[in-house]
Amino acid sequence: MQLSAEAVIKDLTYERQRIGNVGLGATWLPGEHGQQYVNTYLTHEGTEVMVADGTLTPTPTGKDSIEVNTTLEHFPLRIANVFVPDKLVTLAGDMDGDLHISGSTQQPLINGKLILDSVSVYSAQYGARFLFDNRPVELQNNRMIFDKFAIYTTGKNPFTIDGYVDFRDMSKPMANLNMLAENYVLLDAKRTRESLVYGKVLADFRATVKGPLEALTMRGNMNLLGSTDVSYILTDSPLTVQDRLGSLVTFTSFSDTTTVIRQDVPTVSLGGLDMNMMVHIDPSVRLKVDLDASNDNRVQLEGGGDLSLKYTPQGDMTLTGRYTLSGGVMKYSLPVIAAKEFAIDNGSYVEWTGDPMDPMLNFKATDRIRASVSEGEGGGTRIVNFDVSVVVKNHMDNLSFAFDVAAPEDATIQNELTAMGIEERGKQALYIMLAKTYLGTGPIGGGGKGGSLLNMNSALNSVLSSQINALMGNLKGASVSVGIEDHGEMDAGGKRTDYSFRYSQRFFNDRFQIVIGGKVSTGENASNDAESFIDNVSLEYRLDRTGTRYVRLFYDKNYESVLEGEITETGVGLVLRKKLDKLSELFIFKKKK
Repeated sequence: MQLSAEAVIKDLTYERQRIGNVGLGATWLPGEHGQQYVNTYLTHEGTEVMVADGTLTPTPTGKDSIEVNTTLEHFPLRIANVFVPDKLVTLAGDMDGDLHISGSTQQPLINGKLILDSVSVYSAQYGARFLFDNRPVELQNNRMIFDKFAIYTTGKNPFTIDGYVDFRDMSKPMANLNMLAENYVLLDAKRTRESLVYGKVLADFRATVKGPLEALTMRGNMNLLGSTDVSYILTDSPLTVQDRLGSLVTFTSFSDTTTVIRQDVPTVSLGGLDMNMMVHIDPSVRLKVDLDASNDNRVQLEGGGDLSLKYTPQGDMTLTGRYTLSGGVMKYSLPVIAAKEFAIDNGSYVEWTGDPMDPMLNFKATDRIRASVSEGEGGGTRIVNFDVSVVVKNHMDNLSFAFDVAAPEDATIQNELTAMGIEERGKQALYIMLAKTYLGTGPIGGGGKGGSLLNMNSALNSVLSSQINALMGNLKGASVSVGIEDHGEMDAGGKRTDYSFRYSQRFFNDRFQIVIGGKVSTGENASNDAESFIDNVSLEYRLDRTGTRYVRLFYDKNYESVLEGEITETGVGLVLRKKLDKLSELFIFKKKK
């Protein structure tokens, strides 16, 4: 007697996603002494992708034995894509291999090999594509052996897995894996509509994973290399300026069945994983956060630090440590003020004390703005350098955000600002950014008559320069800024208009940076250098991956010295950046053996 069955499902779908034409066939044949023979096959789109032959042999002791031979022939992994929620990842490629299962049904013995044929995993949100090794993964006596199994991205250096997964005890499979990567390109992606993270991430990684699969223990460290330049799009930021008037009144039709309450997505648990990873960030790493999808508001952080990332078997993730900033830029715009770029002060920091999504922010970003100051009843004006600052403090869920202003080069104006409250200084800062005019409260600023002393030329120049900078901000890989300043008859140098510019760009994977700046004057009393309108040039080359050593060539022409006039500085220097607890740590000495 023999039983055979065959079925074909055309256009099989799951959750409205097409799997394809799937066929399944099976043949059962009884043998002598109670033996049973089974032959099965699976087809996809009319092509046979899996074949299995098996024999079941009963024994007098009740411990039946089996022998199964399975062959995979270009089994398409894209079938699994329909079961991935929200298309978080996309699989491509085929799986080949042979499996031989023998022994008792209670404790079968598995041998064979699995081959990943051009298999890749792609994440659209992160723009990352991982390519898996084509070398076979051996299965020997219920052990899956990884012999430096490699996973590649866009770089030549692989992420390797070495070790084994032991499932001789089916009730308690064990793992013993070593993971290693050096100068590994974890991410190298351009921004797309679906991007959540884009840019380049390079890292060194070393970790061990041991223990039973339901309670793995992971220990190791990761070093984020100085060539990292990555951006994260923050879709819901407390710093984002947006119109909230539309939510004042909401019209709801209770008979409308198309509107449903959005359910919270449950967090993904990593089972009983016990993870403890030390994360080191090199000082030259650049981390950027886009505060909105249009990239009009963003924060660029430069700095380093040491963090500790932990994940408990109960499913709690904690992050502790401090990321100390050595520089950076904050670009921020208000509804009535064009986007401004503020330089983040050295020593600012971001600190984690537990919740990875709720760090403590403490940084100050400053932009120097030259604004006109009224001389009071005399009617004249003069130009003063103001440092307008954005101060951000507190945790993300209760963020404190304020504007401040100072005049470090003018003692009279600084005393007047010091006497003001923080709210009044914030108003002065906003007005300086808007119209490049200082109103003040005393006789110098106009004594409350600032509305009538508004310098319209300064206001118009502020709007014009902001629009030019907005257009220049779209240049790929470069930073260009333009400024326009009007000087009256009472100013030093006489009546004229100064046009300043600054160009900055990085090359060769951010190892080389060039900065060029200058000024051109027009008007009755303009005095331009006939030889060159470039006032400063800076060339900087990073000598190591960690961003601690630089060679810098510079040319700087300074106009601010009243006593000595124009000063030109030209030179070359070696820049060392390192965190020190003691001065002796700056020097490297050979240790005594």
